Amino acid sequence: MFPKLLELFHHSDRLFFPSFFLQQLTGHVDRGQSRLMSIWGDVVTLRRHCHTVKTATDRDLWELRAEFSRLSSSLLSHCGSVVSLSLRPSDPTTSLHPAPRSASAPPHSSTPGPPPLSSTPGPPPLSSTLGPLFLQDLDHDQKEREREREETERELTELRSFYEAETLHLNNRISELSRTIQDQKKERQEEERKMERGMALEKKEEREKERQRNTERTLECVYQAVLKLVRLTAQIRIYRESIQTP
Repeated sequence: MFPKLLELFHHSDRLFFPSFFLQQLTGHVDRGQSRLMSIWGDVVTLRRHCHTVKTATDRDLWELRAEFSRLSSSLLSHCGSVVSLSLRPSDPTTSLHPAPRSASAPPHSSTPGPPPLSSTPGPPPLSSTLGPLFLQDLDHDQKEREREREETERELTELRSFYEAETLHLNNRISELSRTIQDQKKERQEEERKMERGMALEKKEEREKERQRNTERTLECVYQAVLKLVRLTAQIRIYRESIQTP
């Protein structure tokens, strides 16, 4: 380094070295700042995009869970109503057969009398044509109940199948969204690690720049000292030559 400085001072046409070095260092610093600002802009854009995706995913997951809860409540209520209808007791014989006549009831007379004072009216008189009709009605009612029960069981089976299919679909959807969230978390962690590495690189570059500035100041001080020494040496040589000449 010092031989180069001596050569620099011996050749006065190369005294522009410090300014040229400063120009190169300034250009290097400007390029580093531009590259750093570009990287920082990309990092900010990526962080904003990750935040938008996370917000949309959380909203979709919340809506999906609400829909799942609503569908589960609806299916449970329908299943409960269907089960209650299928288990409702029925006694068709009470409405088809008349109540037995009491032994202490008075016999019918030819003259109409006042109606009996009872809480329920008496059954109508039976005839020979009511028996087959009652049997046909009973058979028809029984078939209707069987058909209704089969239809209810079929609807219940369909509801259970639909409920199981929807539950499986929603569970798969929740698992898929959970995996997506985990992947996004991993990507965000990777971006944070990249950002940390970028910040570390930035600090390293800053330290390198500070070291270069210190080196520049040291070189400037050495340059000024050597320049003063050269001038002093030249003045001493001129003074000696002036003394030696008669």
